[in-house]
Amino acid sequence: FSRRPSTVIAIMIQFSINSKELKSKLEVSGKFVSKNPAVPVLENFWFVIKDKVLSITGGDGQNFISTHLPIACTEDLELCVPADKLRSLLSKLPVQEIQFSYNTTVGDTKIFPPIPDTFILYMQHFSGEYELTCEDPVYYIKPPVVKDPKVFSLEREFIKHCSDASKFVPIENYSKFPYTLVRFKGGTLSSVGCDGSNMLQITKPFNHEQDLDLYFAPKTVQTLNSILEADVVMEYNN
Repeated sequence: FSRRPSTVIAIMIQFSINSKELKSKLEVSGKFVSKNPAVPVLENFWFVIKDKVLSITGGDGQNFISTHLPIACTEDLELCVPADKLRSLLSKLPVQEIQFSYNTTVGDTKIFPPIPDTFILYMQHFSGEYELTCEDPVYYIKPPVVKDPKVFSLEREFIKHCSDASKFVPIENYSKFPYTLVRFKGGTLSSVGCDGSNMLQITKPFNHEQDLDLYFAPKTVQTLNSILEADVVMEYNN
């Protein structure tokens, strides 16, 4: 038997985004999104709308990239959108304003058969409408929050040096140390990559309050090098 409870609640939220601007943000945020991650929910973009700003986050569980886009939406919202499907749909559309409607239906798991929550994103454009089934955002692995961070600035050129050093790191052989080292020591800043036989180290003067070693996966620094266009501010804690 089955019955549909009267407690099912539907919530509809609407907002619009220019397709060209959305594509550019997804291109950056999707750098760490893979097709078959160990955690399936990471196949999605994590959309968060707060204070009329849309934050789009993509990640692999260890590395995350977030981009931000101002939008006209008075409601706060959080959703997980399938990355491949969204990018595929946008690639077929000319530049235009796209109207999004997000429908959350709160189900009831106390009955038989249970009615789960559903999350549907509708895309309305000049030639029709698409419907995307989304996942519950509560299961998305959130990026870590740096509390009481120490802050320093790095020149764009040094990110390139780190990327160059990472090419010596044996990413195919995990019996060796698969990271690029960024070291602050004795008034200098160094990036070091080594495969056990060959090493590339680039050093420059740099004033920092304490000695520190930071380790980055090669893909991380190479991706940053491909998307950053200016000097960066870095935060860390230990």
